[in-house]
Amino acid sequence: MGEIESLLFSKDNIIVEAFPGAGKTKYAVQSAFQRKSALIVVRTVSEMFEVLRFSKSYGTIIPLWSRRTICPLASSIGTAFYSTCRAYRKLGRYEHCISQLSDEFVKDVYRNIRNPEKLRLIGTTYKKCPYNAVLRFVSSRYCVATYEYVLLHNEIPEKELVIYDEFHHLIDMIMSAVEHIPYKMLKGREGYAIRSVLKKYAKGELSRYEAEERITRIAEFMEGEVAESIVRGYFSFDRSGLYIFPQKLVLPIGTSSTKLLSAFVPSFIVRLAEKILGIKLVKHTIVPDRKQDVVIDGSVTSLYRERSEDMYKQYAELIDMYVIPDALNLVVFPSYDFMEKVLQYMKSETTRKPADKGVLIDVAGGQYTEGVNLPETLKTVIVAGMPYPVPTPELRVVEKVVSAKVGEYIALLRTIQALGRLRLREDTVGILLDKRFLDVELPEWINAHDITC
Repeated sequence: MGEIESLLFSKDNIIVEAFPGAGKTKYAVQSAFQRKSALIVVRTVSEMFEVLRFSKSYGTIIPLWSRRTICPLASSIGTAFYSTCRAYRKLGRYEHCISQLSDEFVKDVYRNIRNPEKLRLIGTTYKKCPYNAVLRFVSSRYCVATYEYVLLHNEIPEKELVIYDEFHHLIDMIMSAVEHIPYKMLKGREGYAIRSVLKKYAKGELSRYEAEERITRIAEFMEGEVAESIVRGYFSFDRSGLYIFPQKLVLPIGTSSTKLLSAFVPSFIVRLAEKILGIKLVKHTIVPDRKQDVVIDGSVTSLYRERSEDMYKQYAELIDMYVIPDALNLVVFPSYDFMEKVLQYMKSETTRKPADKGVLIDVAGGQYTEGVNLPETLKTVIVAGMPYPVPTPELRVVEKVVSAKVGEYIALLRTIQALGRLRLREDTVGILLDKRFLDVELPEWINAHDITC
């Protein structure tokens, strides 16, 4: 039995840092069927499909689709889906929202449906909400769900084992849980006072620090979850209003054990997991026999204040120099804007569709940098600039909640996911083009070399 297998089959609460391609998902499915009941939590619907595919050799895992995934009206509702869904159900605006599939239909059909599109089509055809079909099966022994489901649907009963795959995705879910309160929605005397502060900040009459301090003092005279979040510092703001992180964030844990899996687990992620789950975790790092070779060229940087036409030309020259002929090369840029400005100076021909050879281009977090198995001819992944996220109010709130540099973590995570496309194969190399990569901690499965001239 391999190291990952033995850790997943143990009864300890653990968090495992393992390199991409280590077989985390496959072993998670195997270990689930060794328990009386289990829940596997993944990032996306496509990863649910992967779990369902692996499970065919062991038994039946029931997919728990979220309301948004199978709602016949989801495309027309838009971004504020869950608040709109609750209102529609309460008001009975559409027949779909108050009429449910029959128990007989659910029993005969749902268990064999593995595609949420079919459920949505059934809901559209019969003008019924298909989510009650999901509720009939949450007590099944083995289930798979997304982070969205476990965070926003509290119907899952206890399972003996709970496995969170790609646990770093929780950062994205926390960010999506941040609530935006437009300043016009702030009511009462205290609400008026906060609105006055925000207006002064928008006019430049107050600094961010001064505005934050005043809003905190006002909240001390308020009641409710919003006030509690502000007093604890779990808030940010811009000219449009407040951004609040809700006080309660609950995730299910296993009655026997809970396992967390990720490709990159810095210490603050362990602290965050323990805080949310309410359990003590032991971290284990899986180091492969052969580490992934990565070189860092710190002669350039995509730092915004240092960007110029000369810098774009320098990036283009370096990319052209590092591209391997007669092989597939993946070049990852921090943003589309940065990519277009570098491309105008590159000599290498590029493509946006995978092929056996050539220069495939994408942005960090794009479809070819996460979870997609590219052709075996892939020899190089070039990360052209450190892919920091846009500094949004939501990001500032999350950094306060977890007391860490979340922006840097996201940038490193995007980089690591891109490097993971190499799958630790021989004769492959990752190339990081930004001096900031020299000052950060990389996972133990990466063997980094500084080649800055």
